[in-house]
Amino acid sequence: MVGHFWHILLSDILSALDFTGDHCVERKLKYTHPDGWTVAGAADVSHCYVPGHNDAPFLVDFKTMNARMFAEPPPPYVLDKWTHQVNIYMDLLWKANPKMDNPVQTIMVVIQKDTPHNFKEIVIDYDPDLCEAVYEKWSVVWQSLQDDFPPRCECPVGKCPVEGIYTRGKNPSV
Repeated sequence: MVGHFWHILLSDILSALDFTGDHCVERKLKYTHPDGWTVAGAADVSHCYVPGHNDAPFLVDFKTMNARMFAEPPPPYVLDKWTHQVNIYMDLLWKANPKMDNPVQTIMVVIQKDTPHNFKEIVIDYDPDLCEAVYEKWSVVWQSLQDDFPPRCECPVGKCPVEGIYTRGKNPSV
């Protein structure tokens, strides 16, 4: 509930300041890859124009967290997850309309839910190579689902965190 409140409030403020349009708030994104799988999501603010910061828009994503988590830098796995998420969103905007002025950076607005409320921002650059690497992995998973056979495990022997979970009695090392 608190996160939803902040999303609405901050999106409304950006719209009221004419930094974005209502059509850019909670913008639905969807893409079907040539291999057949589909990805979908919603950008909090797909195009935000900040005066004095180039002519290119930013994608804006809001993240809320408690005071204890807010006080520390995001753990690497969290920052990695956020980086992948917003890069896919930026890539989907480019795929939807490559001739449009699309974002090449995301402003991640991190919000402390507890009182006093605090904010910090993290800027994440668009990395099309990262997106392609993600798409390649999704294609492998998609093909494995079509074949009803898990992908070959690339983890060191005995070090796979999901060893035996997805094999359904089949040997993934064959």
